[in-house]
Amino acid sequence: MFGAVLSMCGPAISAALLLGGIHLPIVLFLPGIVQSLGAGLAMPNTMAGAVASAPGRAGAASGLLGFSQFILASATTQIAGFLPHGQALSVPLGVLAMIAAGVLFLIALRGPRR
Repeated sequence: MFGAVLSMCGPAISAALLLGGIHLPIVLFLPGIVQSLGAGLAMPNTMAGAVASAPGRAGAASGLLGFSQFILASATTQIAGFLPHGQALSVPLGVLAMIAAGVLFLIALRGPRR
């Protein structure tokens, strides 16, 4: 969860800076490092959780996770083609929306804590 929340901080910082009127390439790249660091913390745990859910079928679980990543990436690429191209703000907002959706799915799948 820490990695997922850290991943959300990168595009949120980038969007805030762009909305504040700072339009430099570094506004996209440095927060991208923060987002990548968070993803690097979250993804290994995600893969381990997927494989641990069915130890006898670890290959199938890994393959399904990889397949779902590719399908989601191709779908979001198509959606990104319809976003406004004249401004940089659509990039961090799109990334932030996707990460936020992932965090909400994570919370929903975990269920209530006991």
